[in-house]
Amino acid sequence: MKSSSKKILSLVLATALIIFLLFAFVEHEESAPSYPQMPLHVFEGSWWEMGKQYGENCTHIDEVYMFYLENWLNQNFSLARLKNDLVEYTKWTSRLEPKLIEFMKGIGEGSKKYLENVPYAEYFTPYEKIMLVNAGFETIWLPEWHESHRGACTGMACTKGATREGTVVGLNRDLPTHPFEYQVAYVLKPEKGGKIFGTVTEGQVASNFQVSDKPLFVGATKVLGDWNEERGIEECDYGVPSVIVMLYLSAFCSSAQEAVDTLCATKVTQGMNYIFADESDAVVVERTANHYACRAGSNVLVLTNYMQANYSYENHLRTDVSMSSYIYNEDPMIKKASEFSYYSAAYKLMENYGNITPATWINEISNMHYCYDKEGSLIHEYNGKTPLEAGITIEYQGWNGDELVAATVASHCADLSTLDIYFVQGLPSEHEGIDKWQHANLNLI
Repeated sequence: MKSSSKKILSLVLATALIIFLLFAFVEHEESAPSYPQMPLHVFEGSWWEMGKQYGENCTHIDEVYMFYLENWLNQNFSLARLKNDLVEYTKWTSRLEPKLIEFMKGIGEGSKKYLENVPYAEYFTPYEKIMLVNAGFETIWLPEWHESHRGACTGMACTKGATREGTVVGLNRDLPTHPFEYQVAYVLKPEKGGKIFGTVTEGQVASNFQVSDKPLFVGATKVLGDWNEERGIEECDYGVPSVIVMLYLSAFCSSAQEAVDTLCATKVTQGMNYIFADESDAVVVERTANHYACRAGSNVLVLTNYMQANYSYENHLRTDVSMSSYIYNEDPMIKKASEFSYYSAAYKLMENYGNITPATWINEISNMHYCYDKEGSLIHEYNGKTPLEAGITIEYQGWNGDELVAATVASHCADLSTLDIYFVQGLPSEHEGIDKWQHANLNLI
């Protein structure tokens, strides 16, 4: 009888355990994130070998390539002129660092099969196609990009004193949804030098969020209105394309100050705001093809798409001309959107001053659908619309009817003291909480 009771008790306990495990499994499945993950690849070896590995994983690069080629052709520019431009960008890039050319040649070799059937495929070498993808913003000089593109990438860097521990950085990337939905994350492990983390659009060597294990953070936002011939604003030129500059600074500089010095001495192509941070310092460099200025001296720095420095350097000589003098936008909403994003991030960071962590960016800033003005007042309505509808929030959503045509396509943050990096593809508000963000630790890769 006792034996029978033990058997029955064992059966009941076993059944209960099975039921518990089944329900636990179902609950886990229901709570699993439904959003697409950003692919994370690790590439190692020589710069050419890393490029080839990367290219082999660029399965949508034909769409990215065609975006730039079609925009070029739509301006009635010739293929011969494009080929000449690519030669110019190659010349400047090679002067900066030949390994960058080897990296792009590797990408061209690895992605060759994905680009063999694009229009005019035989006119350009595999390498030239990759240079087009990386010099795309510079080669097309589109009015809607350089003059009237809305949406404001927003970044920040906070150093010790403002943070709970070490330096914390964050950045939202706002772009047209197509073809820039094809975001991938990589870790580069070259034969010589440290590791570099970045998220990029397929085929691009870098974008505007890079972290190295020095540690060094390199971020950037596009400055709009750097080309307006009628007003004599011509702040674009041949040089090293901006995304290639980003890779160089993150891979070959060891500190924020070295990155600043290198950027100011490099021939660049267009208006960009750059932000650099290491374990102790953070600096913003406002840069166009012909001028630059720096912002520093604070342990909380915010970066958007407009320039604030009241001075500038020309030919490395300081002048009293403000950086904003070299920028002009027909649409006042462009500057307004950047200003609202700037003050929104700044006020949220000051609310958390002394206790800023990656969770501050993830939970309180990257996903903001409301905003603050210069006085710190909460904005509930703008031009009869909500702040999100008006396009003045840190998380950006640009709609054309029912179609989301431009948006925050990726968001990131990192703790430079631990090299913990958090990132998501798509709207941050669809990834609520740090546990819903992808995570990588550069020390462990």
